[in-house]
Amino acid sequence: MDADTRRRIEMGQRILHFSRQHPADDPGHRAAVERLADRLEQARRSQAREVSGRKHEAGAIAHRDAVRASIQLDLVLLASLSRMAHRDGREGISPIPIPQLKDNLLLFKTVARVAEQFGKDGREALREYGPIDELLARLGASLDQFESLEGLKNRSLNAHVGAYSGLQGLGMEIVQLARHLDCLNRHRFQGRTELLAAWKSSRHVAWRGRGTDGPADEATVA
Repeated sequence: MDADTRRRIEMGQRILHFSRQHPADDPGHRAAVERLADRLEQARRSQAREVSGRKHEAGAIAHRDAVRASIQLDLVLLASLSRMAHRDGREGISPIPIPQLKDNLLLFKTVARVAEQFGKDGREALREYGPIDELLARLGASLDQFESLEGLKNRSLNAHVGAYSGLQGLGMEIVQLARHLDCLNRHRFQGRTELLAAWKSSRHVAWRGRGTDGPADEATVA
């Protein structure tokens, strides 16, 4: 959540608290307060999804990178087996290309899958040079896990980006409700100095680096 959206939501929470302490008889006022409560609850759920999405994305990236390093080690061994077999003139065996850790993810995965298939095709000949069956089983499982973790990372990214966008929209809607309640309460609290001052304090927003005026679209609220 960005700082401006956080301030809008915090303002909405203060306004809701004030409004429930000082309920109005007007049904329009009550409807606006209940709508504000609903948007704040939506914001709470969206923020939880954003935090969860970021956490799962970071975890998936860390796990994926560890699996990638393991795959690289297996590919280095597979390439060594293929070189030895090729030097001995084993039929159908050629040196296996391996990706580099600096390669982008798609290239790494593609080259790794090609190397895996090379190993499977030359399995019989490569058995003389090392534990090819165990190596290929581990490599295949690691590549499947690598792809699964990349999918989890992408889903988590989509989740927190979507939640972030939703929070921005909810923040702006809270501003609109604050404007409406500001009009209602300025009228309701005419001549009631203490209540009017308390209301103004509730809907006040101190925008960082911009004094108290806030963005142009919120000047009447801040």
